Amino acid sequence: MTPPKEQPPTRRERERERHRREILCAAEEIFSLKGIAGTTIEDIAKRADYAVGSIYNFFTGKEDLIRHVHLRLIKSRIADIEKHVLPLTHDPEAALRALTELWVSHYTRHGAFLRMAFTFKMTGMKHPHEPSCDEEIKESREHYEHVGSRFFADGIKTGHFHPLPPEHLMLIFEGICRGFHFSWERHSNNRPKTELANELYTAVLAALTGKCHAKTAE
Repeated sequence: MTPPKEQPPTRRERERERHRREILCAAEEIFSLKGIAGTTIEDIAKRADYAVGSIYNFFTGKEDLIRHVHLRLIKSRIADIEKHVLPLTHDPEAALRALTELWVSHYTRHGAFLRMAFTFKMTGMKHPHEPSCDEEIKESREHYEHVGSRFFADGIKTGHFHPLPPEHLMLIFEGICRGFHFSWERHSNNRPKTELANELYTAVLAALTGKCHAKTAE
């Protein structure tokens, strides 16, 4: 039996989704500027140019906004990998470069919020809906790790990457990226993203393949 065809969203549904995106963008900006603990719903409403009551039409409160900002960022990374990295699995080094460039772009745009969220969690300010306790966020992170490991698995089969479990290579990649990002931040690095991505790619290529030289991106 043929499954029913999915109906496109109505105009009202599209409008509602647009409002949600605007609120989440505003929430991320304010969280990044003022810190998660120091941000109020009033701050977010003002940045989004919505009435405070309108925010509650979409989200139950600040904790719910934190949760959905996290989900939005994770899902964005998954979509980017599926679009820009997985089609390159026939060329593992090109896929690795694309993954590295996406990582730099993501943390350039969203690193401030991710740092604030990490600090919020590590200082013990947890609550039932805090992202580390959220099953949907946990599943999304696991999905991200699975998708990110897929091209490592292909690269291992062709001998491009070290013969370790693909998920371990993904952990190594993430660890190197985070280390470089912290170093760049400590030194107030304002170099172009392309230069940072090339520097990072050279490091992850050496760690994951043993090659010490990487071609500069065009």
